[in-house]
Amino acid sequence: MSPQTVSKLTRDLDEAVKQFHQARLSDDYAYLFLDGVSLRVRRPAGRKRVQMLVAYGVRRDGTRHLLAFLRSRARARPTGKLCSRICIGAGWRVST
Repeated sequence: MSPQTVSKLTRDLDEAVKQFHQARLSDDYAYLFLDGVSLRVRRPAGRKRVQMLVAYGVRRDGTRHLLAFLRSRARARPTGKLCSRICIGAGWRVST
């Protein structure tokens, strides 16, 4: 794969992630789950585990939708950022 192709894919993915995080969320979920997920990621230096905080909503018909995700850093507490993303996306006011 050429460096130009990799650069274009990276730009496209960055834009898709940005749009995902800025998308308006519907308010028709019966349940909201916050969870942690450990992913194995390939790096030039080898594989590394990355922890992600995820939020997903379950509708009354049982369908599950990813609402937000955020990489968790060691000793950080990003749960508030994840919850803020969900509230803002749903159009709720968030006070700090």
